[in-house]
Amino acid sequence: MVGSPMNRLAPPQGSSETSPERPSIPEVIVPSSRITRRTAITAMGLVGLALPGLLESQPSPAPSLEQQTHMRAALEALRSARRHLDMAEADKGGHRVRALVLVNDAITETQAGIAYAAGH
Repeated sequence: MVGSPMNRLAPPQGSSETSPERPSIPEVIVPSSRITRRTAITAMGLVGLALPGLLESQPSPAPSLEQQTHMRAALEALRSARRHLDMAEADKGGHRVRALVLVNDAITETQAGIAYAAGH
């Protein structure tokens, strides 16, 4: 647009349009921009819509073995419990055997959880 305020050119202040020492560089006069409430709300809405997609597209690092300290500690505690149950005397009315089955199941599930987290 030829006549719009954005396209008006003015010579730099303090110099003439035809300076013999150096060429004149025109100064662009831009009207002051105002950020309205509507513009700010629209911008925040667009960021809110785009942000989840951007975050989801970022690859998340696979948890390393060091990041699963609680799972590894639980696994060691379960193995220790199994050793103590193996060394315990008598059957205790079937409860020791049942506890061994449950501890073995817990060990299997804990190992599966560690393996799952390492692959995802």
